[in-house]
Amino acid sequence: MSSWAFGFRSLRLSTRKIFISCQPFRRIVSPLSIGNSRSQSSTSKFVMRYANSLEDFSPVFDYMVKEDWAPAVGDVEAYYSVDPSGCFVGELDGKKIAFGSILKYHKNNICFGGQLVVDPAYRGTRCGREVINFGAKTVPEDYNFGADAVLNMAPTYEKYLGCKDCGWINQRYFFKPTNVPKIKVPSDVSFESIKGFDCDKLCNYEEKVVG
Repeated sequence: MSSWAFGFRSLRLSTRKIFISCQPFRRIVSPLSIGNSRSQSSTSKFVMRYANSLEDFSPVFDYMVKEDWAPAVGDVEAYYSVDPSGCFVGELDGKKIAFGSILKYHKNNICFGGQLVVDPAYRGTRCGREVINFGAKTVPEDYNFGADAVLNMAPTYEKYLGCKDCGWINQRYFFKPTNVPKIKVPSDVSFESIKGFDCDKLCNYEEKVVG
């Protein structure tokens, strides 16, 4: 029998708060203009639209990494597969500078917001509020809304979406493995058996247990 000693070294920590707003979902009512912003001229045009494909929305992943939001590989694909109509892109004069999502789970009449980010060069132009406003208009009035946010964005969720702090701090650690052994899969091992796995049965069980 072989044995190894290996572990993980923590690199950094991402701390977030969980929020929820009671129905009806509160929306930002006044349309906002960025014509008088500190970064752009009065002729600049900011446009919000739905992401037209996964590839169109996928640049949000790079922003999530740069912001230390600890996204997992495949996160963006998962978000888009849940609700393609819940993924948004903001363009300034045709350039993508903002992203956001509010994913709707119709079976439970809930939606969950996140991935709200504006390119650092264009922050302070109220583009982020435009993203929230656009997303809010897609949510049915009788849906509950939930979200998690990094601590410095918590006041924004509370002020503009009517969210309440649930008192739950979500901490995500980044780890780097050390002394990881090289494991060779034996040639007689087959993964064919997992093809017949009943994924729906597992998902139904998980829903009963965790909601």
